Amino acid sequence: MPKWKLFIWKVWHNCLATSSNLHRRGVTDTNQCSICLHDDKDDQHLFRFCPLALEAWHSFGLQIPSSDDPSMSLASWIVFWLEKYIKEDGYRGLRVPMFIGTLWAIWKTRNDQVFRQIRATLEGFHVYVTESRHHHDHFLANNNPLSKPPPAPNCFSPPGFLMVDLGQEELEEVDLIIQIDGSWDRSNGHGGASWVATHHMNHIHSSGKFLHASSALHTEVMACLSALWWVIPTSFSSILIMTDSTLLIQNLEPGATADISILHMVSDIRATSGYLRSCRIMKGSRAQVRQAHEIANQCRMHRVNIG
Repeated sequence: MPKWKLFIWKVWHNCLATSSNLHRRGVTDTNQCSICLHDDKDDQHLFRFCPLALEAWHSFGLQIPSSDDPSMSLASWIVFWLEKYIKEDGYRGLRVPMFIGTLWAIWKTRNDQVFRQIRATLEGFHVYVTESRHHHDHFLANNNPLSKPPPAPNCFSPPGFLMVDLGQEELEEVDLIIQIDGSWDRSNGHGGASWVATHHMNHIHSSGKFLHASSALHTEVMACLSALWWVIPTSFSSILIMTDSTLLIQNLEPGATADISILHMVSDIRATSGYLRSCRIMKGSRAQVRQAHEIANQCRMHRVNIG
C-alpha cells in the first residue's frame, strides 16, 4: 500500500517524529519514550525493545525473538526480516504484510498516547493490527493483483530502495560495512572520493583521494572501486557497501550500459567484487554515509589524499 511504502521509507531514513529525533533536533527537551518513559536513544527502542513492542512481536507468529541482535540497526533489522519472509513465502505471503502492519500498529498506538492521551496497551495495538489487515485486504481487492503470484526472488529490495548483489553468493551475514561517497565541483572538475570501513560498529580503516572528475557519479564510482581494492587483500569476504547514489546502483545493475566516461571503472567494480563471497551495494541516506562525505569534501576542497 502507498501509505505503508511511505511509512517504511520514513522508518528506514530515521525521519519519523519520534522522541529521540525531536530531541536531537532541539524540538523537545526530553528523549524519553512516550510509552514506557525509557530514554529513547533511537527508533530501535520504540519498534523493537519497548515493552509494548516486545509484547507485540511475541503475540504474532513471525518467529522474531525478543533477544534479537541489539547491535543491528533498525534499517538492517527490517531488511533482514523482509528478505527472509519474501524468500520463504514469495511476494504474496502473509508474513510481509503482518510484519509491516505490526510496525504500523506500534506507531499508531504510540501516537494515540502522544496526541490523544489514550494509554498505549496491547489491546489498543491489536485494534490497529486488525485495521491494517482490513486496509491491506481492501487494497488488494481493488488493485487487481496478479492471479498467479511471482516466485520468491533471490534478493529483495524494500519498497523504495535500491540494491545490487555483485559477489559470488547472496549476502547473508555481513563481515564489513563500508560507506562510500564522492564530492564534485562542476566549476573546476575537482573531486574527492572516500570510503570508511567498520566492523561490528568499530572503525577499521578509511581513505580519501583528490581527483579530476567528469561528474559526481565519476567520484562515487571511484570511491566504490577504491574501497573494493582495499578489501580484496584482507580477510573480509562478505561486504555491505552503503552509497547515497542511485545512479551508481543503476549503472551496476545487470544489463545496464554505463556511460563511456565510467565504463571501465564499472567493469572493474564488477570484476573485483567477483572475488568476494558476497558484495552488496545498497542505496542509503546521506546520514548513513556522513563520515565518507566529510572526508571526500576535505579531499576535494584541499586537494589532498587522506589515509
